[in-house]
Amino acid sequence: MGVFIRIAKTPKELDELFQLRHRVFAEQDMLAPLSSDGRLANRFDAFPSTVNLMAEQNGVVAGGLRLTRGNQVGDPAQVYYDFGGYIDKQPLDSSNALFCSMLCVDPAFRGQQRLIQNLLLMTSYYAYHNGVTHLMAPVRPTVVRMLKQVGFRQIAETFTQADTGLVVCPMVLALQDLSETHLRFIQNQKIHQYTENFERAFFEPGETVIHSGDSGREAYYIVDGDAEVFVTTAEGRRKVNELGPGDLFGELALLTETVRSADVVASSPLDTMVLNQNWFESQIMNNLDHVSALLRLMGGRLKTTLCQLN
Repeated sequence: MGVFIRIAKTPKELDELFQLRHRVFAEQDMLAPLSSDGRLANRFDAFPSTVNLMAEQNGVVAGGLRLTRGNQVGDPAQVYYDFGGYIDKQPLDSSNALFCSMLCVDPAFRGQQRLIQNLLLMTSYYAYHNGVTHLMAPVRPTVVRMLKQVGFRQIAETFTQADTGLVVCPMVLALQDLSETHLRFIQNQKIHQYTENFERAFFEPGETVIHSGDSGREAYYIVDGDAEVFVTTAEGRRKVNELGPGDLFGELALLTETVRSADVVASSPLDTMVLNQNWFESQIMNNLDHVSALLRLMGGRLKTTLCQLN
């Protein structure tokens, strides 16, 4: 099953994310006090400059990461480390800094590094898209190696916080120092013709993106990678098309309000933009240029499919 990354917006999504934080930081790692309602949140979650990225797998909120833009009333990193000295030395306007906090992965999914990797990919894209120049994060030693692969560097000695006993490594990333992988990811996000959004799904080779017969609630735009399309006929299962960057699939179920007509399977690591029904209708169906592009795409795909079947 793929990993879906998006900004938590609805009350249900945020509530599930706050419950995940409590399970990880209060119940599992005992770094925060237990709460009677089983949720962990604070004032920074109410800031308009804060967004919460969530990772979902198998319909379960499996990971999260909070991003808070620098402001005049404080940032969540101050609880563990004061980045003010670093900001003053650059010099750097704090409003151009994005503070990362509450990075958590459900214990049941901790063996899957791609959850954190994909959260970090979307963090770098979100920062770039919003004009941020620096990411700042006080982190535990267990994720230092992964952050260094992204381009983060440690700006102070590792220390143990007296109040919590938490071992902290202060890390900073200047976006100009992003790793080649993350820079390529950001560039790939800019190739599509549709309005940018921040909902992605990542699939490994062999993972099925959509199943024939399922109800369709999303369409998918391929940002990077390849996929194959299979249909089942009287002669058995047949491959009828190959898809790559720039291709859209799954939209027929949205347009016709019917079930999926084919299986789409990742044939390489696959990065897709997820377009839900409301977004699809408002951003694509109400734009004549997008409708024309969609019709051309569907016509070309139908021609290819018919050639494969005949």
